[in-house]
Amino acid sequence: SSNDVAAVRAAIEENADEIGDVGDDALDCIAEEIAADADLAAQVLADADVDESVVAPIMVTCAPETFTSMLTDDPMFASLTDDEALCVIEAMADNPELLLSESDVAAIFEETYACAPTAVAGILAADTGLAEADAECVLSEIDDFGALIALGGMDPDLSEADAMAGLDELYEILDNCDIPLETLAE
Repeated sequence: SSNDVAAVRAAIEENADEIGDVGDDALDCIAEEIAADADLAAQVLADADVDESVVAPIMVTCAPETFTSMLTDDPMFASLTDDEALCVIEAMADNPELLLSESDVAAIFEETYACAPTAVAGILAADTGLAEADAECVLSEIDDFGALIALGGMDPDLSEADAMAGLDELYEILDNCDIPLETLAE
């Protein structure tokens, strides 16, 4: 009912610092979506801990521009166009786990690459010193972003076997792209 929507909206506005400035239309949309789920509405009205994986897709669906600007405000993703950023945000809405703070970096990277391969190649080129064309080749050859991200970050939990598998994949990719290993050392 409209009373439920108004009550949910009021509860959301009390915690506005958690959702940021989304605008009135987006706030109405969020309140309507939450009010449509009685259990979720009860949690919001009781100011209880709400499952982020349930609320995140609602937020993205109702306020994609807010999340798009949050993404492009991050220096790492500043080169994304608005359309590329929106593509990433919509992909994340379809997979709510990616929106959570403890989300899988490799999965986010893969979604970003699917939406903006040139921008991701630019990020990789800047991080590694590779030419952008070489970075594009490397990205097109990757089978397991997670292994290479873990290897690049020297994950302390990475087993020796996983590290060796990641190195083997990296060497194979460099060979396939005709990139000398010394290029990365520079």
